[in-house]
Amino acid sequence: MFKDESFDVIVIGAGIGGTICAALLSQAGFKTLILEKNAQVGGACSSYYKEGFIIDQACHIIPVGLKGIFGKVLKRCGLQNLKFSTGIATNSAIRLINTDYIKMGVSENEERSPEEAQENLKLLGFTSEEQEEMLKVSFKLLGISKRKIRQMLDEKVSLYTFLDSLTESDRIKSFLSWFDGLMFVIPPRLTSAGEFLRSYQEMMIKNDTSYPIGGCIAIPSAFVEGIKKFGGTVLTNTKVKQIVIENDRATGVELEDGTRIDSRIIISNLNIKQTIQTLVGPKYFENSYLNKVNNLKESWSSIVLKIALDKIIIPNFSSVHLFNVDDFTSQLKSIDEAYDAVERGEIPDKPAFMVPIPSNIDSNLAPPGKQLLICGSIGPPTREKQNWDPWIKKYYESILEFHPEIDDHKIFMDVSTPSPTTGKIEVTTNFSIFTGNCSVEGTALTQDQSGKYRISSQLPIDNLFVVGDSAGTDTHGIGTQIAADSGFKCAEFLINKYKLEKKIV
Repeated sequence: MFKDESFDVIVIGAGIGGTICAALLSQAGFKTLILEKNAQVGGACSSYYKEGFIIDQACHIIPVGLKGIFGKVLKRCGLQNLKFSTGIATNSAIRLINTDYIKMGVSENEERSPEEAQENLKLLGFTSEEQEEMLKVSFKLLGISKRKIRQMLDEKVSLYTFLDSLTESDRIKSFLSWFDGLMFVIPPRLTSAGEFLRSYQEMMIKNDTSYPIGGCIAIPSAFVEGIKKFGGTVLTNTKVKQIVIENDRATGVELEDGTRIDSRIIISNLNIKQTIQTLVGPKYFENSYLNKVNNLKESWSSIVLKIALDKIIIPNFSSVHLFNVDDFTSQLKSIDEAYDAVERGEIPDKPAFMVPIPSNIDSNLAPPGKQLLICGSIGPPTREKQNWDPWIKKYYESILEFHPEIDDHKIFMDVSTPSPTTGKIEVTTNFSIFTGNCSVEGTALTQDQSGKYRISSQLPIDNLFVVGDSAGTDTHGIGTQIAADSGFKCAEFLINKYKLEKKIV
């Protein structure tokens, strides 16, 4: 198929970063080939079909939809094939055990009085003094300037340090640490305060928390259409064995069947560590660089229970957040200790969950009268095989504490775990386990790995790049959005470099 054919760009992996980068490069005139080992595109931001349900591989709510990076790429490529349901944050709720739902946010057409906001905080255990303080803190967070945020990034200020300077209330610190956990899945002592503020302000000001119509696979599928629109080629079920390096330059790839394809530029959408270890080989890199990459801190992972129901159990919300009251009474030190315990492999006694309800957002994602819940909670940062059965059993039992009726109306439950399991779960029938990505963020947004300190997409081998959530200096965002920003910035760099080289020639 590729005999005597070469490309300007080969992208390995059709995740969010890879598809966005390839779409922009194709639109700019690069002859582009994208190679995906799986049957479908998207990586962790993909979906599959089962018994009438369209089910996401992982647990996703998009912090900013068309008002952010996705909208920018779609506009540049002239694409109108990706639709989002917006206002997800305003149609979400917190539920504590033995309480009713506490509605989060206010839509554009609603007004909520300070008294209503305070009543919600009261339900979460805030005293009257803490309620007043929380409202003041909320305004403070939105008022911090971009210059100050940049300074915090440059000075490597941790969220732990920032929260201590912001308020004396342990409950408010815990509440904001809950947001931090949802966004970055790392403890506050590690989180970059600057990146937390950038993301927090973006979500609150743009008010565009969204979910893609058609399930998460709709996002990469839209960009694949853009690649093809401009003459690019996308191949699935095509695994790359290695990146070919000649004279310290990336010159092509070798497929598992031995086929070699030449290219001027190689872009890997794999994690930067996996790219170096499995696709290139450590021998091509200096020890100092290998040490830098090997010491990159990943975020904690997630364990996701995907529950198909034969009736609608949660009718009114796009997503819910399941918590125990204790989650908002902890001190920062104990929150850090809880993360450390999970890292050691200790199962949380009272896990919390983020639960998107895709079928409430897009009714086509479940058969009529049925419902799909995606329940995500924290897991340890590990790529090693281990027995996930105790984790799954505990998490499922914890969900039933909030909604015991789930057990009577469950059609099936699929689970995504950070790595393959060595056990055999017996908590439910019709049970499938999918191995997901180890970490939620391939390179965590710690104070040492954010802003200008984030590792570059450009590897120290000519014409070799990495995109996705693990690399990209000054890339910004949560989950899918930092992967998208990485792909966008890499494409911009290559387009400008290409234009400059043409002028020189």
